[in-house]
Parts: sequence; structure tokens; C-alpha cells
Amino acid sequence: MLRRCSNGLPVLFALLLAWSLALAAAEGPVVLQPDDPSFSGGEERLALDGMLETLHSDLAGGFPQSVYRLERSGWNDRAFAQYVAGRLAGLGYPSVVVETDDASGATRLWVLAGVLVGEDRVAYVPVITSRTDVTASNRLGVIAWSGEAAGRFDPVYTDYDRVVDVAANRLPTASIIPPRRVVVINERTSFVSSSRDPDGTIIATAWDFGDGETVSGSSITVMHTYTSLGEFTVTVTVYDDRGGESSAQVTIDVLAEDPGCGCTH
Repeated sequence: MLRRCSNGLPVLFALLLAWSLALAAAEGPVVLQPDDPSFSGGEERLALDGMLETLHSDLAGGFPQSVYRLERSGWNDRAFAQYVAGRLAGLGYPSVVVETDDASGATRLWVLAGVLVGEDRVAYVPVITSRTDVTASNRLGVIAWSGEAAGRFDPVYTDYDRVVDVAANRLPTASIIPPRRVVVINERTSFVSSSRDPDGTIIATAWDFGDGETVSGSSITVMHTYTSLGEFTVTVTVYDDRGGESSAQVTIDVLAEDPGCGCTH
């Protein structure tokens, strides 16, 4: 569902997404300042304010991998911007990557994230995705606020030269090579992700062991120790280099001792 404020109006996501992507493919989305008079009757501005808060929270919440590690593997600002655009789209924000050439000839990239502010209107928010701005906290990015005028976007990020052509992403396929179905309490157990990405690479793997413990990183193999008896559902979620994600699950039994049956899935 397209991101909208909690009391927002219902809308068909597919229709708005197709509209917004068609707009981006043509001339590119137009970024309006939050105080632009075209936001009708204060209602759209109120909706925008609510969506800006939600977008800020989503940006702060969510990169499942060390940006430093990705930099060491060759990631650059373009790769990260494309990842952020895909991740935001997955969260319900129609998003495009845009770029401009500065006076020195260097290219600067950022993301425009669409938020619903009316029944048939999407407003675009500039999101800075430069790794130097997000590395410290592994944020997806930061809204490009102006440091001089409260409640306004930095004009450096409201105009751009072109929309970056990004091919459609195919989602990864998540899978787990299961350990023995029966594992023993207080013994370390190995879990292996055999996930694949059809058109790119998997950059992060997150595990939820069903007992309140979670871990994420770049390794496809993790170790976990259960300290309670019972049945637990293990979930692996994988993220590809374009922001797509997929999950798989396996259920295991934790017993007090090995039954000696050699049982496996």
C-alpha cells in the first residue's frame, strides 16, 4: 500500500504507482516546498506533515547491513541510491533516483520519495542518500531539509538535471538449509541461508530464531543456542542490492536431549 497518513484517504496503489512512474519516465516528478500554496486548504499540507514524520522514521529505521562493509566490497553512491529507492518503494513510497552535475563536473545523486497527500495527489520529498550522510547510523537516508529556513527543503535538492534510468528489480528467493529438525537445548546450532538473487546480489541476511533473538549481517551462516525447550519458527529475510526482500521459514523442536533418531527435514 502506498504510504499515507493514518487518517488518509483510500487509494488504489497500482494506479498511483503507475501514474507516478509514468510521470518520472516523462519529465520527472516536481518537488514542491511544504509551504507551497498549491497544497489545498491546509488538508494536504497537514497530510504532508504527517507523512514527513513517517518517512523520517522509516529512513532512520532501516538498513540491515554495515555500509562500511558494502563500501569495502565496492559500493558507491549510485549503488546505494538505487538500493534506497527500491527499499522505499517496497515500503510504499513510489521513488526515483535523480542526479545533477555540479560546477566542478561531479555528479550528485539523491532519491525523490513520493507520499500521498490527497485522493489523487502524490508529493515528492528529496532524500539525501550519500553514504557520508548515513554511514554512522546505517540510516537509509535523511530528508533534505534546509538549514536556513525551517520547514523547507534544501533548494539544492529540489531541482535536478535528470532521472536515473533504473531497470526493474527481480526479488530474491529466500531459503534455509535446515539443521536437524530436533536440536538440543544449550547446544550451538548452525543455520545456513541458501538464498539466491536472480539479477543481482544479496547484501544482507537477517535471522529471527523465534525465541526473541535476532541477528543480521552479511554472513550466510549463523550459530544460535536455544536456552528453552519447545517448538520454534526460524525466519530468514534476505535483502538484495536493489532493496528487494524475501523471507523463508523452518520449524525446529528443541529437546532436553538428543533422541538419537538422526531426524532431519
